[in-house]
Amino acid sequence: MPGEVLNPRNTWKDGAAYDAQARKLAALFRDNDAKFEMSDAVRKAGPRA
Repeated sequence: MPGEVLNPRNTWKDGAAYDAQARKLAALFRDNDAKFEMSDAVRKAGPRA
C-alpha cells in the first residue's frame, strides 16, 4: 500500500483546508467533551489543535 494514503491530509487537494477542518473538529471535540465527566487521561488523549 502506498504510504501517502496512510496520511489523511494527503487525500485532500488543499492541505490548508484539511488543516482548518482538523482544527475545527478538534475544537468541536473539546467543546463536546466539556459536557461529560471523564478523567484527565481521557481528555489528554483527545485531539489538540
